[in-house]
Amino acid sequence: MKKGIILSFLLSILCANPLSAQMMPDSTVHITAYWEVGDTADYIVSQKKYKIDENEGETLTASTDRAIHIEVVEATDTTYTLAITDEDAFSFGLGVNLPEEDRAALPPLTYRVITDEFGTLLRLENGAEVYEQGLQILPFFTEAVYKGLGERAKALYASKEDLLEDLTRNLKNPEYLNSFLIKDINDLLFFHGAALDTTKQYSLETLYSIPTIGETVKMKGACWVDTEWTDEYSAVLRREFEGSDAALEALRNYLYRLQVDEEDALNYEEFCKEFDKEVTNGKFSFRLEDYFVEEVHLDSGWPIKVIYDFYIVDKVSDDVNGTHYSREISLIFDEEEEGSGEE
Repeated sequence: MKKGIILSFLLSILCANPLSAQMMPDSTVHITAYWEVGDTADYIVSQKKYKIDENEGETLTASTDRAIHIEVVEATDTTYTLAITDEDAFSFGLGVNLPEEDRAALPPLTYRVITDEFGTLLRLENGAEVYEQGLQILPFFTEAVYKGLGERAKALYASKEDLLEDLTRNLKNPEYLNSFLIKDINDLLFFHGAALDTTKQYSLETLYSIPTIGETVKMKGACWVDTEWTDEYSAVLRREFEGSDAALEALRNYLYRLQVDEEDALNYEEFCKEFDKEVTNGKFSFRLEDYFVEEVHLDSGWPIKVIYDFYIVDKVSDDVNGTHYSREISLIFDEEEEGSGEE
């Protein structure tokens, strides 16, 4: 059931537009931005990391919260420019959970993105500046990142210097910046510009790089409107990706590369046959799953909440390497408005 406090607050402050009714008569939901220069939104990003054991049990290993501030700094007939200040995007983008005192010592990441008139993310505007910010901060992270790598991942890097070189090369890749350093804004605007029929599911594909084995795999999935929770005030949208079979194939290729220089190495066809037998016997397995839920206020286009869960678990004999990443991005509401909404 929708919280009346949220709806009352959104109706009173989030730029309601009488021409922006989004639930169309044909049961299509349009996710569209109705922003003006000077509009702002503040979010709290709560991240948790869990270690998954051989029995699928989870143990919390890290937990962090950070703030994101978004401001509309320019608007034309066809684009919006958003300025974003992120307290700790670099450690998130690199998968590092630093101690609080170290995080506090880091400068925030500041960047600007361009969207179209619907709020669809088009590009990072100041990629060169973000790259320079990253060069200043990366050496600080390298040692922490290297310590956190598993033995199989360390096999890919002979030293911390090799890892730093790889991270620096990643920063030069616009796709990396979009996928990791500005992942939050990517997720907040994922559905913007979409017109979704509430009676359909839409097929999707994405690529995921598995850091522990140095392979990139294709994940297949779908997105749809959750009609149980969607109404005239906000839309609840879901997205799921599954890549376990592709990841298992990538694990096979990785293990093949490890044995190829041995005296008794198998050729690729022979190795694949033996690997498939071991899969059947339960020696090898891989789980790669991505779940995403977003609620968007329809009359303004501001996201209310994003909930994201990602699972990656690989098993090689008795060695289980599993992680569950959980992340929530929540709009911060004005306390006075919340209080008035309860009366």
